Amino acid sequence: VWALDFRLPSTTIEHNYEFFKGLSIIVLDEAHVYQSLLGGNIRYLLKRLKLASGSEPMIILSSATISKPEEFGKDVLDLDPGREFDVVEAGKKRARKKVIYLIMAVHPQRSWETAVYELAILLATVFKYRRIQSVIFIDSIRELYRIHSQMLRVATLYYREPKDHFDASIVANPNDPYNYNVYIRGKERFDPRTTPDEIYSYIKLHHANVKDRESVEREFVEGKLGVLISTSTLELGVDYPNVSIVATIGIPFMLESIPQRIGRAGRDRRRTLNTTLAIILLRNTPLELYYLYKPEDLIEGFKKKDIPVAWRNIAVKKYHVLFTVFDEMARNGLDTCILRTDGRLTDIDEFVDRIVDFIDKTKKKLAVLASRTERDEDPPQEVIEDIKREVKAIPERIEEWRKAHDNILDAYGVLANVRRLARHLIVLAKKMSDPDLERESREILGLIWRAMSG
Repeated sequence: VWALDFRLPSTTIEHNYEFFKGLSIIVLDEAHVYQSLLGGNIRYLLKRLKLASGSEPMIILSSATISKPEEFGKDVLDLDPGREFDVVEAGKKRARKKVIYLIMAVHPQRSWETAVYELAILLATVFKYRRIQSVIFIDSIRELYRIHSQMLRVATLYYREPKDHFDASIVANPNDPYNYNVYIRGKERFDPRTTPDEIYSYIKLHHANVKDRESVEREFVEGKLGVLISTSTLELGVDYPNVSIVATIGIPFMLESIPQRIGRAGRDRRRTLNTTLAIILLRNTPLELYYLYKPEDLIEGFKKKDIPVAWRNIAVKKYHVLFTVFDEMARNGLDTCILRTDGRLTDIDEFVDRIVDFIDKTKKKLAVLASRTERDEDPPQEVIEDIKREVKAIPERIEEWRKAHDNILDAYGVLANVRRLARHLIVLAKKMSDPDLERESREILGLIWRAMSG
């Protein structure tokens, strides 16, 4: 989405706007994610794309979790439902899936991180002995690494977990839920010297910035890994047929994420029997614990709520009015950024004058951005004057930033000189055997160091 946003006003060969001419079909898969500010940007971006294509392309929105498609389509497409676009339900009969929900909360005296690493060890143990794969969703990359690199590593490689779960002196009763021996089949056994290392190796991280992401995905598909601890990167558009268990830690930002995540599991009839165990671990906050008593609001809640599309947001509107002007400048062969295609910098005053000139020339095309289906209190044509004032103020603002930058450099130079003086005073205080002067000089040096580091 953001790449396309910058390609439309580009005149470079690799991103030339001419590429979009004659566009006939636009497909937005997993369309439910285009909500709030992103949805507002998509609405205007589609209008700009129509201008660039010079045609009326067919637009297809695809999703399994849009609760009110008519209203959502109207907001994103700016079209009238039933008259200008149709809602088509999937005609293909899907195999029925059985989803077993386990919604639980963490004990108030325990941390949710402890529960997660113990869950990861359990699921990796299940994979070792039963070859059932799992995905654990955690929305924070920082927590994801902390659980995997610190807690899991220490628990398995140092404390040799889950050794106690296989110790006959601790878990003699096969019906004891603490007993993991029930997962063992055939002649396999738990060896406390080697099995914890093996179990740890079955658990990997997955997020957008993982260096070996493709390798992790391939090993997971091939059945070499048992548990992926992932951010929302595995939520959309992926198919891992052997996944039977999905755990979501905490309530995600969008309730639609719950069915999307659960939908990653139980896909293969032969391997999973089209059955999914959906574990939802609630953290100790009032908002999350509410769902312990109202689980139907968690499971079916996305079907009731409206999907907001922030197309009325004034910042979103101004942004796309300005970029529609840039698009038109590109179509007229003009540079749309300070750094020109020949590598030289454009004079800022000249660049601003060119933008203001094209704002006036583009007024008719800006009418395309205006709402067709609802009354808009701030139509794009009426925010033009605000944009012109803001654009004209750019040279003055740049000069203010330059002066502020120079002042910061001067202040930094003064601090550097005071720091050198403080160091000389420390040396002098030692020679004079003056502990008070040395202490005060060190305090000053510490303050300066913190100021220059911050």
